[in-house]
Amino acid sequence: WWPAGEGTQKLYDLAVSWENEDGSTAQTIERRIGLRTLELVTTPDRSPEGHRGESFYFRVNGRAIFARGANWIPADQLVDRCTPAVYRHLLGSMVEAHMNMVRVWGGGWYEQDSFYDLCDELGLLVWQDFMMACAIYPDTRDFVAELTAEARYQVRRLADHPSIALWCGDNENAKAIWQWWAKKPGHAKRVAIYQKTLGALRTTCEAEDPSRRFWLSSPSNDEFGGEPDDANRGDVHYWNVWHGGQPFSDYYNVKPRFCSEFGFQSFPEPRTLTAVVAPEDLNPSSRVMEHHQRSGNGNVLITNTMAREMPIPKDFASFCFVSQINQAMAIRTAVEHWRRLKPWCMGAIYWQVNDLWPVASWSSIDYHGRWKVLHHAAARFFAPLLASIVHDQGALTVWVTSDHSAPVTVAGTLEVVTWSGQRIASVPLRASLAAGASRAIATKDVDRLLAGKAQRHEVCCFVRLSGTSGGRHVAADNFCTLVPWKWVTVPDPGIRTALRSGRRGLELHVSAKRVAPFVHAEITGTEGHFAGDWQVLQPGRAYVLPWVPHADRGQRELGLAEARRRLVVSSLADFTM
Repeated sequence: WWPAGEGTQKLYDLAVSWENEDGSTAQTIERRIGLRTLELVTTPDRSPEGHRGESFYFRVNGRAIFARGANWIPADQLVDRCTPAVYRHLLGSMVEAHMNMVRVWGGGWYEQDSFYDLCDELGLLVWQDFMMACAIYPDTRDFVAELTAEARYQVRRLADHPSIALWCGDNENAKAIWQWWAKKPGHAKRVAIYQKTLGALRTTCEAEDPSRRFWLSSPSNDEFGGEPDDANRGDVHYWNVWHGGQPFSDYYNVKPRFCSEFGFQSFPEPRTLTAVVAPEDLNPSSRVMEHHQRSGNGNVLITNTMAREMPIPKDFASFCFVSQINQAMAIRTAVEHWRRLKPWCMGAIYWQVNDLWPVASWSSIDYHGRWKVLHHAAARFFAPLLASIVHDQGALTVWVTSDHSAPVTVAGTLEVVTWSGQRIASVPLRASLAAGASRAIATKDVDRLLAGKAQRHEVCCFVRLSGTSGGRHVAADNFCTLVPWKWVTVPDPGIRTALRSGRRGLELHVSAKRVAPFVHAEITGTEGHFAGDWQVLQPGRAYVLPWVPHADRGQRELGLAEARRRLVVSSLADFTM
């Protein structure tokens, strides 16, 4: 059994029977199992600056795995709405976006059996929190007995699943005790309570399942005390960009071993809100819209950051979509940076994949299962082969990052193109990487690339690579602007589309005369998405976007004629003033 993207998910039906003395069957227990080895590797080392460090990565069947994934919250406020079809759509969407891990957050609930069955089938490693979060829990005899009984039950229920990768004591309780409340009266008492409670939980969990690691808390370095958010060891939660209001570039300042929480918010698409919000309240600062926001001043943070990064949207519907583009750019910045750091950093699990009601939130898929821009972006920044461009100190550096288990050889170009479609520079690229490696393959001076033919706000940079890994074709492409999107003036991109029937269903063929930022295609009134949606299109290049109906959300197959009538295509230029 392998995680998604690493190999197949072979599962076996196992039946164990007990017989009575007369040969009759007394009891039979049936399980579906997978065979694999799994370790959490925490080996002492040193950071490049000489600080004490410790690795943090999962090794499956002898192979180091970079964890690509998202945090999971309950899929609805009512458990009976969390059906296998809902689970299949959400978890399947994670795998479609090249994820291989889901963290079941400790502020929700233990999921139903069908959830873990699907994780086994789909190859999603499960980081399983115990259900405690952001609080100090009592150390009374009754509570500890209840906690350990709960842990014993859940471990016995779930331990046969090959997808379970880690048992984690809680969400942010250690951080709360040693950071949030450290200077408040009663610190020593809180520490003693926590040590007693979590010590009992650890003892129970390790006795029940010696095959997996118990991790004290998330974030932590698995120790009582110290620095739960020490980036050089353990896992970290990094919230300076969202809660701290820092620019997206602040992500470059942290080099974690494994980031198990970080996030940025956006609004869902307009129809998700118009179904539950009256027309007069479709305003980010209305009383109703602020109620549909559980992050205090969340709508203010979304709006202020959009003003810092993006052009001003022309109406509320455009506001929703531009907020999603903004969110995607934030998380893309973090993930690409941390993937470039491998093997120092070996995991990026963003907050969060799903929603439990129609709301502005950190999710990449809204309550109705509709993909936001972030989820489309995740399918690109979590791809096994990542090409990325870093613009820093007047230079562009092209990186290639591979999660492939075989060496990679690629060739391609770095191109600088004006928004009107004129190519003013083209740099040939060629590189070979070891299995699972990441490195810079070229650095070019921006002024030399521009050569006086254009200014920084007048161009977009594209990298495009293709090659082989283990005898298989691989490819990666990406883009980079040299200024914030709000400084860019985009002419009509001249988008051309043709919706056709392909071998596997509907396909949208797209091209553009000029650079087309964040092209969005939608078959209105349906539940589904185009794979490859919300890209920045390079002029003159042909793109094929397969239509993916959300069958698990009830979407029927569409005929070509009906789909053509419903098709609407737009881009960033259509959303702004």
